[in-house]
Amino acid sequence: MGLPDRAWRDLAGPDRAMQFLDGLLSSDRLPTGLLLHGAAGCGKKAFASAFIARLHCVCPSAEDRCGTCSGCVAMRTQQHPDVLFVAPEDGKVSLSIAQIRTLKEWFALSPYQSRRRTAVIDAAHQLTLEGQNALLKILEEPPGQGIIMLCTSEPSGLLETIHSRVQSVFIGPVGGPRGVQCVAEQAGASEHDAAEALESSEGSIGRAIDQLSDESIERARSAAEELLNISVMPFGLTERQLKDSDGKRLPLSDARHHLRSVFDAALAALRPPFPHREPRLEYLSRIDDGARVELMELLIDSKRRVGANVSPRLILERCKILSQRILSGAIKVSRASRTE
Repeated sequence: MGLPDRAWRDLAGPDRAMQFLDGLLSSDRLPTGLLLHGAAGCGKKAFASAFIARLHCVCPSAEDRCGTCSGCVAMRTQQHPDVLFVAPEDGKVSLSIAQIRTLKEWFALSPYQSRRRTAVIDAAHQLTLEGQNALLKILEEPPGQGIIMLCTSEPSGLLETIHSRVQSVFIGPVGGPRGVQCVAEQAGASEHDAAEALESSEGSIGRAIDQLSDESIERARSAAEELLNISVMPFGLTERQLKDSDGKRLPLSDARHHLRSVFDAALAALRPPFPHREPRLEYLSRIDDGARVELMELLIDSKRRVGANVSPRLILERCKILSQRILSGAIKVSRASRTE
């Protein structure tokens, strides 16, 4: 996967970051290194793509790329000879020193179509120590008109000496009508759903779009069914739900995002009409209103805790244990009332 195709006018990022980068392009005084950092899904690659598209456009306007020149067409098809995208290789977690050596050799060549060459290193914090030291040497001896853009959600994972050689740009959370419109258009969702997803994802465009995907919705529903199923044990649930498809622990921001979706789906399961679409949860139609309200209050409180400085594992385990206690008591009451 390379860079997304983004025009500057389509960005929905924070004004401060846009104004700063726009100022760099307008002045044509570009640093050798730029560090775009922010939470996962905040749009760092989109910013990098829109920035580079303006940089390599043959006839840009004062505000954006033209969209039709040879440079814009090459960017859109991800075939621009003077743009290089570097990311962890398939099946690997880290960026290797070999990739940075290739980058150095690439920068040694003269630009083919543009005035300068531009490289984007995605997930830069996943560079090995040797790779970071090799990158530092490139930054210390910058390649002519070359520019290196680093994208990371964990800037603390980079050496301090790298930080001292690059211009840092924080891509913060997005809100307001512009952000909602961006999510709605890219996810094919209503503005109401987009606004809720954007709020739930703490202003992360990427996570909001992911939250509205069919796969993400189904995963949250499945997890909610396990949460409300009294036959599922708490610790097995947390082991499954806080890991990705490869069995690796989810990053903190992704774990929080997933839990919010799970609690929202569980709240939806507790609302009528019944019987529930999942046969294993058919008993939810038989619990009394008092237990239903207690469960919903627990889920709302659990969702509130996600935003606090509390471990996602502890939040999910606590919610599962207390929900089982409420459901077990409600089912006993229901059985007792039927035998009288």
